[in-house]
Amino acid sequence: MKRDFRVIDWYTDVTGYMRLSTLLRAMQDVAGQDSENLGFGKDKVFNVGRRWVISRIAGKIKHMPKCDEMIQIVTWAEKNKLFFYPRFTAVTKNGETCLECDTIWAIIDAETRKPLLPKDTGVIIDEAPELEKTMKIESKVIVLPTTKSLERKVLFTDLDVNNHMNNTVYVDWAYDLL
Repeated sequence: MKRDFRVIDWYTDVTGYMRLSTLLRAMQDVAGQDSENLGFGKDKVFNVGRRWVISRIAGKIKHMPKCDEMIQIVTWAEKNKLFFYPRFTAVTKNGETCLECDTIWAIIDAETRKPLLPKDTGVIIDEAPELEKTMKIESKVIVLPTTKSLERKVLFTDLDVNNHMNNTVYVDWAYDLL
């Protein structure tokens, strides 16, 4: 799925570049619409007490889009594996790749917060488009040394429709810390 976006001023930070958190939110929105189009959106997930949650994310940023630029977000799902649903996303400007991102999603029970198998949800992706995968998610988590710390409390405006702090909020918190 592809969608065009114009980077408007309130998508940007003080430098005029698009906030990474805003770009991630836009990517989630396009992925959500793609899931709807593929038949595993709200009716098979949200409306029946389940939630999509992100398990892992990895990305490469070549350059961030700036205010007033037009960008295109392209996303596609890959065959699911066990509990997991891989998704690939690229952000381009004038045909040049700005950012690449691989994510792994899962479907959980909204009440128990436990992951659900595809056979139990009916959300099975057994075919995927033959698009070039430019990255592979590393299974190793790298802890970066830092002497900085900041204590924050999750507030109402940090929560999303899943009733948890959306992963994009962590990006804003990290920016504030750095």
